[in-house]
Amino acid sequence: MVKIVYGTEPYRIDHEVRKLAENTAYYVQVFDDMDGVKEFLQSISFFGVPCAIYKVEDVKKERKELLYLMEECPESSCLIIRTEKPDNSKDWNAWKSKHGICCDKLNGKSYQCWIQKAFQSLDCPIPEPMLQYFIDRSAYAYQERRDGKDETTDLYQIAIFIKQIAFASMDTGVSKETIDQVVPAAVGKSWELASKLLLDPMEGMKLAVELFDHGNNSLKLYGLLLRNYRVAKKALLLSDMKENEILKLLGLTEKQMRGIRAYRKLPEERLDTVMSILIEAMNRTKISFGNERNLFIQTMAKLIIL
Repeated sequence: MVKIVYGTEPYRIDHEVRKLAENTAYYVQVFDDMDGVKEFLQSISFFGVPCAIYKVEDVKKERKELLYLMEECPESSCLIIRTEKPDNSKDWNAWKSKHGICCDKLNGKSYQCWIQKAFQSLDCPIPEPMLQYFIDRSAYAYQERRDGKDETTDLYQIAIFIKQIAFASMDTGVSKETIDQVVPAAVGKSWELASKLLLDPMEGMKLAVELFDHGNNSLKLYGLLLRNYRVAKKALLLSDMKENEILKLLGLTEKQMRGIRAYRKLPEERLDTVMSILIEAMNRTKISFGNERNLFIQTMAKLIIL
């Protein structure tokens, strides 16, 4: 038997591999390279049916060897290939279509169900408002809005968050404050941050400082804001076009387009002033040896009093 377990969600991949290897008739060995896999599969074992779990870093780099290995896998053995980087070649896709199990990231609804079950398994019921707040805070289901390190967020990390929240909520129940303490604000919500700084200044200031205090340096945050404001200004200058045309021209997602609708009510001069403040702050940060946090807070304060 040959099985290919692949996708973008390592937690789901590992879960499926464990299920496949749970057969009591199997004698399981795990391999990180191809040396020994073929010999193990062809061996006569007194401990059970040889079952090799082969963890492949990048299918494309060893496609020919893998195709040969699958072709030659004895009927009396089991080969499970685990990879987060599959290949799109014709031969590989043929095997994948017959023997593959796709384990991509969960969509919004599936993610919500997974979270509910995870909290239930820890005997920690989570109210609907807190469930929705956790989903938004974790931003797992909105990968296109994430930047930098947040792109690596997976269910393993989410599971750690849930365990920490459940432990802290044993006596009081899940609260917004507990979620905020455990789950760092996603820097990928830069559209939200940019919007709040202009339209809800105090909330924007709170989110900005929180992002900084969770390890996002000020230059990175300035850059994210500056990029978003520049796109917003382009959208303002294209105000005579339809929204779907602007979306296509600027390469925006639907969520991003919704995020900049509010900017279209603002004067162009205000966006120019905001961008000037950010550029000045970036230049000062690069040459300054002072307190970066103080300079960041001063810059955010300038933005909210405009």
